[in-house]
Amino acid sequence: TDTDTDTDTDTDTDTDTDTDADLPDVRADAVELADCETFEGTATPAATSYFYGAYGEVTDGWTGVEEWILFVNDSWAEAGGSDCVVQWTTTATYSESTGACGSCDYGLEVSASVNPAGTTCPEELFEDDETWTTTYAVQVDGASATFYYSGTGNLVGSGYANDGAASFLTEGTCVYF
Repeated sequence: TDTDTDTDTDTDTDTDTDTDADLPDVRADAVELADCETFEGTATPAATSYFYGAYGEVTDGWTGVEEWILFVNDSWAEAGGSDCVVQWTTTATYSESTGACGSCDYGLEVSASVNPAGTTCPEELFEDDETWTTTYAVQVDGASATFYYSGTGNLVGSGYANDGAASFLTEGTCVYF
């Protein structure tokens, strides 16, 4: 707590109440991939796909958000598609268990449900994934975080970390429709 009486003019005026503990937004690294325009040389409706997640520790556990980010290609845009996001609100339980990731620092047992207010994609793209669960193992190295699936040790994505928060962004891939 600050006990001075002067008027602050610095830039640390963050008063948000989100759970990401003000991590840098790793979604800025999500860009449309040029090689998603065609499939085997034929223009095909597709999108560049990323998954993003951010988790923060709160009083009674961890909460967060995950998003499926889609950047449509020209063919899908011509057919009426547009860039969109599917957003899930998540809760997580912290765990000392990191499963198959021996070098990870902690685990998160995640439950998610779609957030209609934060979702802009057509429902048919996520109709079987309104709710889901998974378990991550998180490796923290300074201000960097790497998420793995705890059961397999397979990489999920990388992002940022600080005390009580971590984020990730997957590598971009092409998805065809």
